[in-house]
Amino acid sequence: MTKLLLVEDDPSLKFIIRRCLEIDRHFVDVVETLGAASAAIELNQYDLLVLDWNLPDGSGLEFCRKCRSNGFTVPVLMLTARSAKSDMVEALDGGADDYISKPFDTQELLARVRALLRRPQAIAPETVTVGQYSLDANLLQLRIGEEAIALAPKEFAIMELLMRQPSKFFPPEMIIMKLWPSSSEADATTLRTHIKNLRKKIDDSDGVLIQSARNRGYSFNPPKES
Repeated sequence: MTKLLLVEDDPSLKFIIRRCLEIDRHFVDVVETLGAASAAIELNQYDLLVLDWNLPDGSGLEFCRKCRSNGFTVPVLMLTARSAKSDMVEALDGGADDYISKPFDTQELLARVRALLRRPQAIAPETVTVGQYSLDANLLQLRIGEEAIALAPKEFAIMELLMRQPSKFFPPEMIIMKLWPSSSEADATTLRTHIKNLRKKIDDSDGVLIQSARNRGYSFNPPKES
């Protein structure tokens, strides 16, 4: 089953949309603000984002633009009370994949959702490169210049998460939720052990490359190229 995120603050409308989507056999998370949407996207992998244009803490369209600029490739269906053709053009140019005006027929909404879910999704590159550091998903290797370092699957997953957004700190709880399917399978100690092993393999015992900060988590910080 597909997993959708609905960002809508109208109580009655979000209830109706969620119910229709669930009847159509989708898992649905519901949030009411852009801040909550941003947190949900960080913690979960969604197949589709159903996004209201006007929300209590800002513009859904601006949020969509920001997500696209950060490499977010999940389809976005924009919901709005605006119905002018210029609004539709603005939404599509802003990164939305489709647009539907309120009030709308729920069957049309479901048809648009199904159409978006049928589209082939962008495939994340099998190689992630940051400066002289390169990850090869096929070989489970980290290359540092000409040196190839074999990584265990979980070590590779941690490096991939950190390297896709260098210099960004990921809290331990977020890393665990993303990389371990069961909360009982791993904890902060487990993660620290994997980080320690990673640092040993890449000769980063002083924690310069994989940095850790109290109350912030872990970050990949490659040296700046001269």
